[in-house]
Amino acid sequence: AGVNSLVVQANCHKVVKLSGVLQEFVPGGEVVENVHGIREVFLKEGLRRATTKKALNKEKYADRRGVYFIGKLLWAKGFDLLLELETYYRHKTGEHFDIDIYGSGPDEEEIKRAFNGGLSEEGNGGILYSFMGSSRQQQPLPVNFMGRLDHSKLAGDFYSVFVNPSLTEVLCTTTAEAIAMGKWVVIPSHPSNAFFEQFPNCLMYRSRRGFVSQLKTALENDPPPL
Repeated sequence: AGVNSLVVQANCHKVVKLSGVLQEFVPGGEVVENVHGIREVFLKEGLRRATTKKALNKEKYADRRGVYFIGKLLWAKGFDLLLELETYYRHKTGEHFDIDIYGSGPDEEEIKRAFNGGLSEEGNGGILYSFMGSSRQQQPLPVNFMGRLDHSKLAGDFYSVFVNPSLTEVLCTTTAEAIAMGKWVVIPSHPSNAFFEQFPNCLMYRSRRGFVSQLKTALENDPPPL
């Protein structure tokens, strides 16, 4: 890290970083700017929602929450946090929240086992899920693992809430795509998410209690048009 800083300071007059979570190279000589892009299909979906202002057909989708996550199935993507949030949500409201999970990855089987009732001692890098005095999730959660899918296929009014508890991103592409599509995005307050806070359909939380409040807001209201 020290060598990197010396090289950058010797050759750059300004450092543009994608987010504040990246290493500091030039103290006082850095700026954080979103130089990331998304495909046009996501922007077109956001425009469709904004121009039609079409509300989610709650009668048609009465048996669904319309909540989803899409990304690689790795513990590092925050699935341990999602387990914790599911349990706390039930603790505060009396029920879990339904969520469809899209993606695949090396931790897929372990993650599925954890959400379906239990996590082995070796799971999650040796870290047992622990909350409310229990070291093991016993009750299967209302989670559907849907397999891999291009995010653009989830355009439309069926899903209106994207939940992403990850704290290991630099700037999450799927979060940017969901915001562009005009969906609610429920994410933690974290330097990697600072860019998204400016958008009216971004609901940030700073605690488990805050997550419950923000998710209830998303479930009870249509996202504002961008």
